[in-house]
Amino acid sequence: MSNQVLIFNLGPHRACMELKDVVQVYDSVSFEELTDVDPSVLGMINIRGQSVPLIDIKPRWNQAPKSVELSDQIVVFKSRGITVSIIVDKVLGTKTVPEKRIVALADIVDQALPHKVIATPDGMMILLDCQRLFTEEFLAPFLNIGTDKNRGTKQGL
Repeated sequence: MSNQVLIFNLGPHRACMELKDVVQVYDSVSFEELTDVDPSVLGMINIRGQSVPLIDIKPRWNQAPKSVELSDQIVVFKSRGITVSIIVDKVLGTKTVPEKRIVALADIVDQALPHKVIATPDGMMILLDCQRLFTEEFLAPFLNIGTDKNRGTKQGL
């Protein structure tokens, strides 16, 4: 058995997610800032009329928070049934990965991490678990975001 993944750069790391979870990939776009949300939420983007949170996951990997640049790309995907997006440095493409090359991070490090790693000829690649990347509590504010009035437009992209 094998998995198809979307591969991207996240700072110095190569990461990926299963292609079945990916909705779309976009070049950097303007977004609306939000107040009273987790600092990793950069704001909201409009995807075909739907407001979608734009999230910076770099701090989760001990990297400095990301400021959005024109060269960045946005990966839109489903997490716990909610459409979300993350900012990445660059999408590299897709690849089919044999199941035997995928190892749970919890089997390697002494922590209960939900993600996995993929051994490639170029080194290790983080396989993000889209369904466990964000907690239900983290995603709760985005269930009814279309009716929220505490937004302001962030321009410049």
